[in-house]
Amino acid sequence: MKGYGSGSANNMWKGGLKREISCQKCGVKFTDFPSNGKKFCSKTCAMKTRIPWNKGKPYLQLRGEKHPNWKGGKGRHDPERKRIDAKLWSRNILERDKFACLWCGELGGNKEVHHIKKWVNNPELRYELSNGITLCRKCHCKTFNQEQLFEEFFKELLKKAVNSVEVSQEIIPSQPRMDIGILEGVTTRD
Repeated sequence: MKGYGSGSANNMWKGGLKREISCQKCGVKFTDFPSNGKKFCSKTCAMKTRIPWNKGKPYLQLRGEKHPNWKGGKGRHDPERKRIDAKLWSRNILERDKFACLWCGELGGNKEVHHIKKWVNNPELRYELSNGITLCRKCHCKTFNQEQLFEEFFKELLKKAVNSVEVSQEIIPSQPRMDIGILEGVTTRD
């Protein structure tokens, strides 16, 4: 009757005493019966060693034109946005608005320049100073995916700001300035 006995008489028996086992993930020592076959000290360590079935595999169903945010191959990483004209435009808008958010009035900090009429849809207005407004990050986030709703509001804000602050010709030159060393940290987002 091989295999039906108890203890060492059973052919499935792997030793009856608890043994010290080292966790394969973190190396912590723990004790357990060898017959349980535990390799990890906890479920957390066991989960950390698992590799998801789709790791490194692209999700092809939502690529390119099939993705709901597809904009015809143009986007935030358009090389046009990195041109000196775009950086100078941003700098001029920031200086015109005295580095203050025209919506909430916050001074200093990282400000973002927002195109009142979208960059993608209006290439002729990309570098028009009247098409830009300075916003803080918090206010700029409120406009995402709702830019058209805010167009009139921003035009009114800009009119009030330009009327209340005298805009000098030094800030809005006829020729773009070439001192781009001071442009680091300036973001241009739509």
